[in-house]
Parts: sequence; C-alpha cells; structure tokens
Amino acid sequence: MRNIIERLMFICFILLFFIFSSCKLIPELTKTISEIANLKSNTINISFKAIPKLNLCGPNDHRPKTLFICIYQLKEIHRFEELTYGEESFAGIDFILNCDKTEFYNDDSVIETKRLLIDPDSSISINMEIQSDAKYLYIVGNFCIMEKSKIIQIIEKPFDDLKFLLKSYEIKKL
Repeated sequence: MRNIIERLMFICFILLFFIFSSCKLIPELTKTISEIANLKSNTINISFKAIPKLNLCGPNDHRPKTLFICIYQLKEIHRFEELTYGEESFAGIDFILNCDKTEFYNDDSVIETKRLLIDPDSSISINMEIQSDAKYLYIVGNFCIMEKSKIIQIIEKPFDDLKFLLKSYEIKKL
C-alpha cells in the first residue's frame, strides 16, 4: 500500500511540475503571438491600377508607355520637399527618380526604397514591410509630363493599405 501511495505522489509531483512549467510557457507563447501580429501590422498592401492610355506624352501621343514608380520610406521629408519644390526642383525630381537609397549618403532620412514597373492597362499589388521609424511614404512616377502636383503622392503615418489609379500623367489616390 505504501508503494502505491509513493507512486501516486510521484505521479502527482510530475503532473504538478508539468502544469507549473506550462504556466511559464503561456506568457512566452502570448509574447510570440503578439510579435507575429506586430510583424503583420507592419506590412501594408499597395495597389496600382493603370489605365490603357498610361503615360502619354501629350495630346497627339496615342502610344501608352510603361511607367516607372519609386516608393520611398522616409524618417523626415524636408530634403525631399527641397528637391521637389526648391529652385532646382526638376533636377531634384530626376534625382529622386533614381530611386537609389545610396545616393542620399549624407542624409539618413531615406530608410527604404522600392522600384516598380507598371504596364498600361495592368494592375500590380505589393506587400511592403514598413520600417518602424518610417514617418512618410513618398511615391513618385516617371511620367512623360512632369506636373509635380500629379506625379507625387506623400502619405504620412499611420499607414493603411493604399490604392492608386495611374492615369495618363497622374497618380491618383483612391
């Protein structure tokens, strides 16, 4: 009888050990689930829909052209505002359209860049991971007609999924 009681006590001890050790795992499991949720929430979907007459170079142009889009994630927007609206803004737009983070070597405001090519009468959708220190998305298209108010979209944090319509020479947020 004593042997049976000892065995039962041993089994109870083992069960209690597993119960208490699993209680310690619950916060870890909860932490892991929340990390996954945060990772997912740092990703947004950006969609572009191009019309058939995309990127025409004027009223007599009837041949649509593929469009180059650049998406920047920025900590600060001041340098881009200078390049976009400053005295040499058209040269600045060309510089921005290089879509090269390394060209901003003295400026740490550029966190990430993404390049896209979009054909006329097509759609593209990307999932973009947003870096934690990104405060702005700067989206610019290399249109034949460079009307700054129409080829640039600046989106300020917080970021949600984004949809754009690409017209003849305009990026229109939907």
